[in-house]
Amino acid sequence: MGNNEDVMKSIHEEQLDRVLMCLTIIGAFVLVASLSRALFMGWQNFHYIHIFTYITIIGIALFKKYLSHTIKSVLLAGIIFMLAILGLAKFGLIGYGSAMLLIFCIVATAFFGTWGGIIAVLLSAVSFAVIGASFTNGALTFGFDIQGYIRSPFTWILGTVSMVFLTGLIVIIISKINSQLIGLVRNLNKQNAELLTANRALNDALEEKRKLKIGLEQAQKMELVGIVAGGVVHDLNNVLAASINYPELLLMNTPEESPFREPLETIKKSGLKAAMIVEDLLTLSRRRVANKEVLDINSIVAECIAGPEVDRIRAFHPRAEIKVDYDDEALKINGFPVHFSKTLTNLISNGAEAMPHGGKIVIKTSRKIVTAHNRPDSKMAEGEYALLQVTDEGEGINEEEKEKIFEPFFTKKEMGRSGTGLGMTIVWNSVKDHDGYIFLDSVKGKGTTFNIYFPITHEPLPEKKTRPALPLKNGNGESILVVDDVKEQRDIAKKILTMLGYSVAVKSNGEEALDYIKKHPADLVLLDMIMQKGMDGLDTFIKIHEIKPKQKVIIISGYSETDRLKKALELGAGAYLKKPYLTETVAYAVREELDKKSDERIVYN
Repeated sequence: MGNNEDVMKSIHEEQLDRVLMCLTIIGAFVLVASLSRALFMGWQNFHYIHIFTYITIIGIALFKKYLSHTIKSVLLAGIIFMLAILGLAKFGLIGYGSAMLLIFCIVATAFFGTWGGIIAVLLSAVSFAVIGASFTNGALTFGFDIQGYIRSPFTWILGTVSMVFLTGLIVIIISKINSQLIGLVRNLNKQNAELLTANRALNDALEEKRKLKIGLEQAQKMELVGIVAGGVVHDLNNVLAASINYPELLLMNTPEESPFREPLETIKKSGLKAAMIVEDLLTLSRRRVANKEVLDINSIVAECIAGPEVDRIRAFHPRAEIKVDYDDEALKINGFPVHFSKTLTNLISNGAEAMPHGGKIVIKTSRKIVTAHNRPDSKMAEGEYALLQVTDEGEGINEEEKEKIFEPFFTKKEMGRSGTGLGMTIVWNSVKDHDGYIFLDSVKGKGTTFNIYFPITHEPLPEKKTRPALPLKNGNGESILVVDDVKEQRDIAKKILTMLGYSVAVKSNGEEALDYIKKHPADLVLLDMIMQKGMDGLDTFIKIHEIKPKQKVIIISGYSETDRLKKALELGAGAYLKKPYLTETVAYAVREELDKKSDERIVYN
């Protein structure tokens, strides 16, 4: 508002200056004409008025910086009105008085607005009528020879010049008003454009704030679910160990033709499936410990599509057709193969569920260069990304569902066939663990596309290592100390290691382990990270290394506080073995740790 007032004030000042300039020029001409006329026709009283008027105009022009806008406007309008009345009273209709009244009305409107113009019109009309009545009643008479005045060439020359200047003044004032109006309109258009831009920016900011709020709420929900999940994972893994390891040990001594073999295998498979659900919970808690490795997502996608999980999806949804379009080059990222595969599997399952009558699921990989101009999210760093797109021809997702799609337990899938309702939450967490970004593009009734961006790495792909086959009994009597606060876990570990050919001692806490290490040599320690009583795994590890700095240690845990486990690995722990573990995994982990000579660290997922 203040800016517009300044613009109008500037316009009024320009109008006043233009009128003042014109009056200065016209006044000079009129003064010269009047004085010239005095030489031929004699001095008359109106000459004093002309001289006084012009001096006043010159004074206003010289001191305009010191006069307020209102005073200058009143003086100039008053001078024009006085000259108009003088002209009418002296020359009647044949002089310049009528034209001056017209200019007076225009100037008053320009200076004082509509009401100023109305008052000027009324004042002019009254003055015109009074002077006219005075002439018709004889109160006013011409003091010169009208016939001679009309026939005089000087009169017509003066009239012509006056007409030029007076009409020129009108043209100048109106043209200036027009140009100022045009400028004002342009200024308003510019301000409108700026306001529209500011409004769009404000809307964008509000939308970004809304998204940030949703994202914060989402993160808080994820954190809450993660805390709950992390709190039960440790106990679940200890329980599952018995469901997996005891059937496995029994199967080793059960003949192929035994009727007990199939039930035992079913128990083991059920335990493994439950372990996969626990792994999902670990993904939610984001407290997994695993080493990232360089992956080619083309290879991981191919392995996943050919794997048993996707075969299971095909069995449930036989009318869903899966097609893959690979990029021509390897797309390397730093990530976790298992969790990348789980992300893709969940997206495929989602797409299949969205197409009850069948359709295509298209998986596409490509390389994308993200810049400040084309990035789909302002938080994305510029650079090279591997883009994984999963598109289905399903029912689509409405706007309300889009905001909830990654929330825990939000699902529209068929319960009992489609998992735990945590699939998309796991996808979201997995993408974040890969430092990636996931975007949803969906229209209700027209299908859905998930676009997932992973930062590309130019590190070389690791060489694939093939493990040599191990005999069932691969130990050579090496001494192994198992430290775990759960009796069932100690018993399972002892049975497995004894069967593998090792000499095994077990302890239930860190203090007992330290007492044992001081008195007995141990080729290897299997150390649980989370122990409820006494020292935990990290404290025990530190104390063991104070006693025996070169002691080999494998850390075992189904759940761990990430910072403490990482600290143990940094301090020299050789490997991390995740619960629940299979006999084969334990066999390889123990053998490789005992045989290795370097500081290589192995993580068994």
